[in-house]
Amino acid sequence: MKRYFVLFFVILTGINEVITAQEADEKIGYLINQADWFALANEYPKLKEEIQSEMLRHLSEAMIGYYFNQPQQAIQAIDWLLTNAQNEIGFENISNLILIKSIILGEQGLYAESADNLSNFLTQISEFADSKEFPVHNETLDFYKKMRNEPRPEVIRPDKNIEIPITINETDRGQTINVPVNIREKEYQFIFDTGSEYTFVSERFADEMKLRITQESFNINGIKSNVGKRGTIDSIRVGDIVFKNPNIIIGLPNESVDTIFQIDAILGMDFMKRVSEIQIYPEEKEIVFPVEKTKLPLYGCNLMLAYGQPYLQAYSNKEKLLLHFDTGNVKTDLYAVYYEKHKKEFEEEGNKKTVCRGGYGGTVFVDSYQISKFPLIVGNCGFELTHVDVLLDKTLSFQRHEDGSLGMDFISLFKKVIINFDNMFIKAEK
Repeated sequence: MKRYFVLFFVILTGINEVITAQEADEKIGYLINQADWFALANEYPKLKEEIQSEMLRHLSEAMIGYYFNQPQQAIQAIDWLLTNAQNEIGFENISNLILIKSIILGEQGLYAESADNLSNFLTQISEFADSKEFPVHNETLDFYKKMRNEPRPEVIRPDKNIEIPITINETDRGQTINVPVNIREKEYQFIFDTGSEYTFVSERFADEMKLRITQESFNINGIKSNVGKRGTIDSIRVGDIVFKNPNIIIGLPNESVDTIFQIDAILGMDFMKRVSEIQIYPEEKEIVFPVEKTKLPLYGCNLMLAYGQPYLQAYSNKEKLLLHFDTGNVKTDLYAVYYEKHKKEFEEEGNKKTVCRGGYGGTVFVDSYQISKFPLIVGNCGFELTHVDVLLDKTLSFQRHEDGSLGMDFISLFKKVIINFDNMFIKAEK
């Protein structure tokens, strides 16, 4: 399924320019200004002791903490910056960092702290700025004010490997993974979808589960923008893992989509991040949640989080690519960002066609080219995908600044795929 996320969940894609004299400072400042987060995560530990600027050091740790799932590091660094470096970083960066801190707190289920952090900021600036000029801050505040008395989500699991049988379902374009989820002693099949920021159910399914509604209406951005609800339940269970107080997205009926395909339930990133590591065995039709986590490979981090989504660094013929890692997307697509880099090649070859893409909110028809064989390297593992569509529309709501989306056709090529959210890497084994 194409990813969806709450419209007001935004990300800091760059920091106002930092100018320093020292070589280490200049290099780290450049990477931050370029929003090259993978390079920053790789270079910062090597240069940390040489960096002269305390502000730059904490700014690096804030960004690495945010993008690479180290929330406490990010919050500590942001607090230092807001206390000690406001004059250096400037008002725009202050407001962005406060928003980032609130998003992190909210993702941890610290709803009241998130709301208070934003409320204090908007109150403080009211003397010299109109709060209406900060719509994202206000929308985020509005949501967490509604959630402030809700219990925080948490995962409780035994100290052992959890092995879950999976079903691999065939669709018109490819495959999806379904996992059994137990709710009030009844088992349901949920799509295993890294492209879904939250666990998701249809309104019909929410009624059957007797979800308690926490938010009656908010905008969800998927293939098209649409309205949904939020709800919660005491717990759901995946094998012996209990997911308490999940913040569940409820999708409203959409006749234009439901008549083509209907999705009732998705297990999303809110659960996956909390279990830390997932091992997928496509041939054995099994998912394992190990108690002992896999060590970071020699190639280091190749996974980061942005917009609540996982993004993977991969290579094709030595070209570095950023790909949305979406197990709910049955087949890999490349986007307009990639097309613009290779526009001349595609236009010389011709063979433009129109393809249909569907997901939450509707369906769209998009002009595309197709690559018959597309080589990729993820980590230290090379492989080849076939018949990869290159979507040409720059305005598609589900794409940001990435080159494309890596789907289930990637997963199905391997004996084992490890997704680790502690050390932020994906490892594929043939």
